[in-house]
Amino acid sequence: MKDFFGFYYNKIIESLAANFDFLRFLGNGVNPSHVFRKKGQRSALHAAALGGDLVAVHVLVQAGAQIDHLDADLTSPLMLAVTEGHSNIVRYLIKAGASVAVRVSSFTKSTN
Repeated sequence: MKDFFGFYYNKIIESLAANFDFLRFLGNGVNPSHVFRKKGQRSALHAAALGGDLVAVHVLVQAGAQIDHLDADLTSPLMLAVTEGHSNIVRYLIKAGASVAVRVSSFTKSTN
């Protein structure tokens, strides 16, 4: 796993300047797993995975973001990365411990 993360080290270093405000935001004690109610219960990790931002994904995972949080549509950051074709983020999240199991919500429908 150490070699896998080392592979992205140069990209992370190059992108730190562009992500300075983001890092400062986390450095001020903001919860990396914060859920945005007005954004469909998505987390910052959802947004980073959806947008293909590997640096933000890495920073959030290292800051302790909940990697398998499901949004209002029961979609995880890994599922979003797969859907959008961000294979580098898919590999990263799996190596970081994201669950590859699909979860299905069960519900009871009233027939009255």
